[in-house]
Amino acid sequence: MLKKMVIDHFNITIISIYDTDTICRGMKYQVRKRKSDMG
Repeated sequence: MLKKMVIDHFNITIISIYDTDTICRGMKYQVRKRKSDMG
């Protein structure tokens, strides 16, 4: 039971790290796109 909770928590942590990375990349991409649109 405890093991399953730990595994679930681990999976959630990995997913949230991955999501944060993806969001950061998306924001960087949007900023770059906006700059090229202006320039």
